Amino acid sequence: MIMASWAQAAVFQGLAENTLVRLGEISCERALVDGQELFCQGETCRGLYVLLEGAVLVRRTRSFGGTPSVMAIIQPVQSFGEAALFGDGCYPASAFSLKGSRVRIFPAKRFLAVMDSEPSLCRAMIQAQARWLRAMVGRIDLLCLPTGLERLRCWLMETMVADSFQRLPVTKKILAATLGMTPETLSRALRRLETLGVVDLQGDRIRVHRQRAGTQASSEGLS
Repeated sequence: MIMASWAQAAVFQGLAENTLVRLGEISCERALVDGQELFCQGETCRGLYVLLEGAVLVRRTRSFGGTPSVMAIIQPVQSFGEAALFGDGCYPASAFSLKGSRVRIFPAKRFLAVMDSEPSLCRAMIQAQARWLRAMVGRIDLLCLPTGLERLRCWLMETMVADSFQRLPVTKKILAATLGMTPETLSRALRRLETLGVVDLQGDRIRVHRQRAGTQASSEGLS
């Protein structure tokens, strides 16, 4: 029975054991230090990745300049880099480790060779692209909310485990960029949510009250 943690990634769920064995044989693990670049926007795809530990930031630089846009914050056990396997074969964004991380790398040519003989893996890749598309639609919806306060509240509801103190998975600077805010505005928004009883702040830890983070809080001054 395959017990490797990379096999827990959604893209590999439901694959036959013999397919997982083949994927395990062609792949390897790599450790990343904080801030290390994994791949750069525009470079030729080297493969598909699954994050096993840590966190990875995916961001895209616009052709007309400006601040790079945060596309996603990858958490274990998520796959990323799938889109670059197809089309022009180049990464559409850059990826950096946010902390000491560990990834499983599936080299592009070998992975595509397995796809050629495994229809189930082809279906899995289509499903993976559909998940990314839905995630990007959700991100557009989030960024279209009228205020930074609302964007932060919704992000906390979607990301944090309710009713228990925990640390943010990323720095406040990264979170602010993700939500289209400045770090100063983010800090003010957190204090406002604390005043409304939506969150409790304890040093660098935060507790989200699920019930208070819902529609009741909106009626008390979030909108």
